[in-house]
Amino acid sequence: MTLHSITDSVINILFDLRMRVLRRKLYQPLVTDAKNSQKTQLTTLQRILNDNADTEFGRRHQFDSIKSHKDYADIVPVHEYEDLRPLIEKQEKTRAAVLTAKPFVMYNQTSGTTGRPKYIPVLQETLDSMKDSQNLFTFLQYQSCPEAYAGRILGMASPDIEDYLESGTPIGSASGHVYKSMPRLAQRKFVVPNIVFSIQDYEIKYLVICRLALAHKDITLLASPNPSTFHKLLELANDNLDALIADIATGSCRFLEEVDAKTRTTIQRRLHRNPTRAKELAAIAAKNHRISFADVWPFLKLVTTWTGGSCGISLDSLRPDLPAKIRVADLGYLSSECRGTITLDTQTNEGIPTISENFFEFAQKNEWEQGRPKFLALHELESGESYYVFVTTPAGLYRYNMNDIVTVGSVFLSTPTLQFSQKGKGITNITGEKLYESQLIDTMNAAKSHFDVDVRFYQALANEIEMKYLIYVELVSGLHINTKEFAEYVDGQFQDMNMEYQTKRLSGRLNELEVVQLKPGTSEAYKLHYLAAGQRESQFKPLILQYQKDFSFDISAYRVP
Repeated sequence: MTLHSITDSVINILFDLRMRVLRRKLYQPLVTDAKNSQKTQLTTLQRILNDNADTEFGRRHQFDSIKSHKDYADIVPVHEYEDLRPLIEKQEKTRAAVLTAKPFVMYNQTSGTTGRPKYIPVLQETLDSMKDSQNLFTFLQYQSCPEAYAGRILGMASPDIEDYLESGTPIGSASGHVYKSMPRLAQRKFVVPNIVFSIQDYEIKYLVICRLALAHKDITLLASPNPSTFHKLLELANDNLDALIADIATGSCRFLEEVDAKTRTTIQRRLHRNPTRAKELAAIAAKNHRISFADVWPFLKLVTTWTGGSCGISLDSLRPDLPAKIRVADLGYLSSECRGTITLDTQTNEGIPTISENFFEFAQKNEWEQGRPKFLALHELESGESYYVFVTTPAGLYRYNMNDIVTVGSVFLSTPTLQFSQKGKGITNITGEKLYESQLIDTMNAAKSHFDVDVRFYQALANEIEMKYLIYVELVSGLHINTKEFAEYVDGQFQDMNMEYQTKRLSGRLNELEVVQLKPGTSEAYKLHYLAAGQRESQFKPLILQYQKDFSFDISAYRVP
């Protein structure tokens, strides 16, 4: 690949030197810690407990008397967010040391089971650790695929700051912090400035990203938490290709009219006339009748995104539009609560847990779901097994139930590696919306009242291939519903109570919800199916929110014609 200027060459030389510094500063300490993960994890736990022993929570749970993992598990119960919400709110309101001795500097916002958003506390220490872990991740990617950093980078994320509480404390997103935590020399390669992610209109935001990115042929790295973002980008690029090409030729951007002045000025500084690139894109479009990432960015070497769970399905459908020999690096186990792993190798995509930052506990999948968990430390995990994850973070999450399932891979020195498999029971997540069973129940109760119908049975399935939800409804015999109106109502309720569902629907990453009416007697056939599979009738409880891939009953055979 021919770089555009001497400046590019100088930046690459400096970037390589920076990676050598990061090897010594961050990677070598990781190797030391990973040689004895049991000791490292206990040290991490003791540091968190000692730092917060004099908080209200620490005194109540005798932090100063805890000397082992067993002590910790015996004294401190497992927590859900709603258990901690009053304490988080009390610390925010009073500024007293309720959960942590150090103050909350901001919150990561995500959806909650009750419809109220969850505000995940963030300390300055959290932000510093995020920066270190992102720098380490960049080093590991560079070590595995250095050519990915030879050209420009197209990265996409949510805004790091999205709003403010009445107190003035900022609210933001984990992905936004990651974007801003990239090494400064890597940020020099970004084609999209951070301010673009704050554009409120989703279509305009993605069209602006398209305009900025398509102007460059030398993009070598694509990065976004969810691969569905890439689908949306490509769809909009092809739908608006003539306009985008014309703007690239003239150095303009017609999509900025409704963007605020500060954002518009920042973007316009990056716009330059490029008739040569415009002709190149027009020739590609004329030849293929559409563009692909492989067509417009032939030097693309690496895609960084989530590859586990339902994201893997979206990623597989994207591959035909990528160069044949592209590498895909998993973003790692990253959530609003914490960065759980750092991907070690783009070939295996196994991630090493952040053992010197957070303390991890695990419960074997079947044991947790059957209500008889034995809590294990990281060093006790078995390769190939699946576990629920519970984290303790410096920011006040103590034995916090992530409701995530991870699978154990190989061992790095003495430390098991992890890969995210899926959300746990009671939650589905196609493209980041995290729909809760409790939200489904509240919505269906509201729908029954709204339409004045008697619903005997319903089943919601998350279809990861078609990127949508299907809700199957059995009514009392003789009743009928307008399924389109019912679907519109349910979809609206989900959007009202789940901001992430709303975001994904408005951006087009989650398709329109579908309601299907079932024949009378479906619920009994459903029950008999699972009893025949070995469930006891006295213990039978339908899982009303599931992934379609995990659902074994042929429910479509019972749909009303």
